[in-house]
Amino acid sequence: MNFGIVTEYPLWFVPFCIILGIIYSLALYHKKTDGLTRQFSRMLVRILAVFRFVLVSLLAFLLLSPLVKSNIKEYDKPIIIFAHDNSESIILTKDSTYYKTTYLDEVKHLYEQLSEDYKLIPFIFGDSLKTWRGLRFNGDSEGFALSETLTFYAQTTNISALFDGISQRLENVNLVETHGRVSPHSRVSPHSRVSLHSRMSLILFTDGLYNRGTNPLYASDNFTFPFYIVALGDTTIRRDLYILKTNHNSIAYSGNIFPLEAIINANHCKGSSITASLLHKGKVISSKQVKIDSDIFSKNIDFKLKAENKGIQHYQLVLTKLDDEITYKNNIADIYIEVLDDKQKILILADAPHPDISAIKSALETSRNYDIEEKLISEFNGKIDSYNLLILHQIPSLKSEGFALSETLASYTLPILYILTPNSNYPRFNSLKQGLEIIKKNSTINEAYPTYKNDFTLFSLSEYSKKLLESFPPLNVPYGDYKQSIFVSSLFTQRIGMVNTSMPLIAFNEDMRLPRAFIIGEGIWRWKLKNYHLEQNHEAFNELINKLAQFLAVRELKDRFRINISNKLYENERIIIGAELYNKTYEAVNNVDVGIVITDSNNKEYKFQFTPSAQHYVLSLGTLPSGTYRYKAKASLGKENFVKTGTFIIKSLVAEGTQLQDDHHILYLMAKKHEGKLYYPHNMNDILSELKTNEELKPIVYYKQKYIDFIDFPF
Repeated sequence: MNFGIVTEYPLWFVPFCIILGIIYSLALYHKKTDGLTRQFSRMLVRILAVFRFVLVSLLAFLLLSPLVKSNIKEYDKPIIIFAHDNSESIILTKDSTYYKTTYLDEVKHLYEQLSEDYKLIPFIFGDSLKTWRGLRFNGDSEGFALSETLTFYAQTTNISALFDGISQRLENVNLVETHGRVSPHSRVSPHSRVSLHSRMSLILFTDGLYNRGTNPLYASDNFTFPFYIVALGDTTIRRDLYILKTNHNSIAYSGNIFPLEAIINANHCKGSSITASLLHKGKVISSKQVKIDSDIFSKNIDFKLKAENKGIQHYQLVLTKLDDEITYKNNIADIYIEVLDDKQKILILADAPHPDISAIKSALETSRNYDIEEKLISEFNGKIDSYNLLILHQIPSLKSEGFALSETLASYTLPILYILTPNSNYPRFNSLKQGLEIIKKNSTINEAYPTYKNDFTLFSLSEYSKKLLESFPPLNVPYGDYKQSIFVSSLFTQRIGMVNTSMPLIAFNEDMRLPRAFIIGEGIWRWKLKNYHLEQNHEAFNELINKLAQFLAVRELKDRFRINISNKLYENERIIIGAELYNKTYEAVNNVDVGIVITDSNNKEYKFQFTPSAQHYVLSLGTLPSGTYRYKAKASLGKENFVKTGTFIIKSLVAEGTQLQDDHHILYLMAKKHEGKLYYPHNMNDILSELKTNEELKPIVYYKQKYIDFIDFPF
């Protein structure tokens, strides 16, 4: 560290400070020497004169506002992303004890060694992606407050979500500014302003198995830094009989025969005979005998079932347990099918053909609960009253068609879903007083991304769908002022660029007298395509559209007490139940007690009280074990008593136990693609040596000039 002194004035002012000190000292002591020497010694007088000279010179120097300049040498460490798979599949091996004990110590040792020379950004992934300040291992008592524990409990694995998280973390970040060490006014060596990706690498610990998200080999395309991958688990094909998949409709209608298909796989079980039994209410209702005739065996088994009992029916497919299987968790599959009495009729009216209509219709057609009719407004002459739900696309439009119909429907209690595009007639729509007004300022169109509203309680989407939907493309929405009534709540709000707004993108009018929903924007058909691109299915998009239609279609004016809960959830999802209570004039009430009793499959009862929230009630249950649950909710309003009963199911997650042969080939390809290497737990410390040989991953030296007031400098 080098020091220097600078002033706000030219340095030739300094001699004048010294001269001023000399003159002041001489004027004070020179003529008075004889008098002073009679009181003090000559030596003491001289010392006082020198002291006065130094003090006055220094005070004069301080008037020049001197600063102490220092050049500080600092080191900028390369970045290492340290990502570990937390899924259960890693410990479903013969080496499970090793991974729970010795292995954790080895990883911890490697982490500590790396932290000496590199800046580590730790991630943990499985059911979700998490990042933390410090890594805590199972059993550690010490760690940072925001640490997460590596437990291998995650029931699903999404490796592509890790890459999405890394991209978000590093997007538009300058390498030097990332560390927060240099102020905007500091002078930094130009050598330190280098590409972010050139000074980082990824160390990834995983078994290569994934059951959520896209193929990680392609999801990592955007990265140019090296991948050092530690392959976990075991690639040995072990003896195992398992249910790979079941295919069935989620809904059946009373009295109908419906199919159920199961795909059964077996490894190293040749010569075994097994039974696949289908159980309902604990009784075997059908069974199939299967002879396994090869070491690598797969067979499709078909069942035909009759829908007899109304409501959610729980079936179990159970396979014979063979000796020496690696696990029996995948020998059982839970199947839930909802049996309905009749269908609900939905009418889609449009101003003109549009791909959004086709996308919405195809999603609704995945449910046999609906009879769907699609018409252009210019061709429709039927009776609106015969339908349970009306979907209006771009109506009212800029053309005259639909004006009369939309005005007639404005006060109807028939549920309506408005799809409003930039070409909708907003002055006409605003005049209908449907709970939402959009005042367009000009013809500008915004691109609005969906942002999920966590306080939305009318119905619930799965955590999987919430996260996926937020990554979908933007809708084209009108630019203007959005005004909504107190009864309107948003499922998704608009994110314009990187700015989250309160403007609704998908919203609902909770007023029982006007059951309405609004999709503001054009281009929802792209959501369906994006869903398939990411997941090779349309599950999230279909769930959104069907939940939206289901919520609207069943809202009847006479129903003044409602319980809102998804009837199919997973055991790792947070369960939230919503409740609505209305008085005789259908005004929302939330100032009375609402209780609920939940009964599990063992007939054990749990009592809860709802909490008032906005206009209604909410109850957060956290997570629950898999099984079928019944509920009975009660509320009293004056002399009126309300009771609601129903059923919901918590589905078990066995995704991590379905496929147990680890996929190290995909890890090898990923490491090779990113100019890295594949390692195994026994040689993972070799990563340190490899990193040392990488000239790009060396600390960068840079200098920072620092100025301190001379008077504040710690001498």
